[in-house]
Amino acid sequence: MKNKKLYYHGTDIDMKLGDKITYKSWWFFEKLATVVYVPFQSKPNKAFGDDTWVLEFDNTKEFLQTAFFPSYDKYTFKNIKFIKRGSELGIQADDEFH
Repeated sequence: MKNKKLYYHGTDIDMKLGDKITYKSWWFFEKLATVVYVPFQSKPNKAFGDDTWVLEFDNTKEFLQTAFFPSYDKYTFKNIKFIKRGSELGIQADDEFH
C-alpha cells in the first residue's frame, strides 16, 4: 500500500487515533464521535483488520465502521469533520465485538 494515511475531506489534516469529530447523518443531525480504530495506528484487531476505520459516537457508545482504502481515496466522506486531537486509547487488539 503506497499511502497509509487518511485525511479529513478537503483538508491536509490526517486522521489520528483519538480524534474528536462530528458525523452528519442522513437526517442532517451532527453527532459527536471519537476515532477509536485506525489501521496502521491501532493494534490490529481481527474484527476490523486493515481495511476499516472505526468511530464511536460519544452519546450512545455505538460504533460505525467505514472503509479504509487511502491508496484509492485519501479523504474521509464529506459528512465527517475534524474538531480536535484527543486521547489515543482507542480499541485494543484483544477487544471483542459481537
